[in-house]
Parts: sequence; structure tokens; C-alpha cells
Amino acid sequence: KIEIDIFKSLTSIKDKEHMYTIIELLKDINNKNKPIDLLNKFYSEFSKYNNSDGKSLGIVLTPHHIVRLMTEILNINSNDIVLDLCTGTGSFLLEAYKYGPKEIIGCEYQHKLYTLFKCNIIIKGIENYILIKGNCFENIFKSTKSLINPPYGTKQNNELEFIIKQIESLENEGECCAIIPIGRVLNNKSNNKYKKIILDIAVLKYIIICRESIFYPNASVGCVIVYFKKIKNILDNMTGIIDYRNDGYVL
Repeated sequence: KIEIDIFKSLTSIKDKEHMYTIIELLKDINNKNKPIDLLNKFYSEFSKYNNSDGKSLGIVLTPHHIVRLMTEILNINSNDIVLDLCTGTGSFLLEAYKYGPKEIIGCEYQHKLYTLFKCNIIIKGIENYILIKGNCFENIFKSTKSLINPPYGTKQNNELEFIIKQIESLENEGECCAIIPIGRVLNNKSNNKYKKIILDIAVLKYIIICRESIFYPNASVGCVIVYFKKIKNILDNMTGIIDYRNDGYVL
């Protein structure tokens, strides 16, 4: 079920034996601990010691309590199609799957992370999914709920461009959450052109301020969770602002 080129780096018999052993270990641990997203934990630990992915690709994996919070906010049910445009190891979609949606859809550009999520899907025996390897801006999606943690600070796309794509991919009255650097909600020329596009097609229901060390030790950037509903022409919308800096966790 996994494209064969994913394993092209395994050139020796020893490499293949090690990979087989790891897969067997993962399956065994998963069978005993179904709720745990083991591959996400593994990659998070790996990236702490080899941070080349985070620095070069803008990859910062989302802490589980933030994943859980964003998923709960959306109130996912059996009628929903849940989309993540920047799937990573799949933490958002795996959490959303616990609520029994009709379908989950993931899109991931990076080969390594796509592989991890594909393995996750297989290990957990999930059937009703669509997973696309490629650039989310070059694909068309249709969903009712969406969650993303977009790449930060890359040259190719601003984080707000991912939110525009996310909202455009929603059905009318669909809802979405994104966690982005706090600088993207501030007023400046660069941000405002994207914010105008966003607020022409959706309302901003909540801004949730997260602690500054939310991505420690892989990144030190202040972030907010933004929560949108796709409704046009709402002039009297009120936006709630929630201070979640004291989230109960300690370093």
C-alpha cells in the first residue's frame, strides 16, 4: 500500500532488516496503545536532535494538547469531511478520525512526512481517507471542516495564503482552524492584503493566544489559533479573543 520509491534509500540487506524490525515494533506498540500517535512522537523526538527539517522546511509539529483543542473546537461529526492541507505526520487528521467523520483528506508536499502519515494510516487500519502527495495550491479540495499548521517563514508562501486556500476549500458555512505566528494577525501592508481576501469570504470567530514557548525546543515563535466560519457579508460579526498562554503545561 506504500509507493515503492519511499524505500529506495534502503540499499543493503542490513538496512532492510532494521526497517522490518522497526515496523514490527511499531505495530506491536500500536496494538497495545491505540490512541497514541506513535510516529508523530517518534518524528518529534528525532527532529529535536536533527533539526535540519525544521530549519530548512519550516516544519514545526503541533503539540498534542493544541491538536486536541483545535479538533474539539470544530465539533466534528459523522457528516463531516475533514481536510488538512499540510498534513505532516497526520496528527490533526488522526485526532479528527476519533470523532467518526465521513472522510479525512490530507495533502503533504514533503516526501518524508507524506511517508510517515501513509504508514500511520496503514498501521491504524483507516480506510475512508484520501491522501495526496503534492502542493496543496495545485489541487482542488472540498470539505466541511479543516485544520492546519502551515509551514512558517518559507519563501514560497505566506501562512495567510494557506488559510485562504483552506477557506476556499470549505463548503458554505464550513469551519476551520489554523495555528500561525502571532505576527500574521497584526496590521501591516503585507498582512492586510491577505486579511482582506480572508474577511471577504469568512468571519473570524476566535483568536486564541498561545504561550510563546508552544513549540519548544524546535522553535521560539509566539502563535495564535484562528478560527473561521465561511459566511459571506456578515458586517456585525464579533470576534472573541481568548488568552490561552496559561495552558497548564510546564517545560
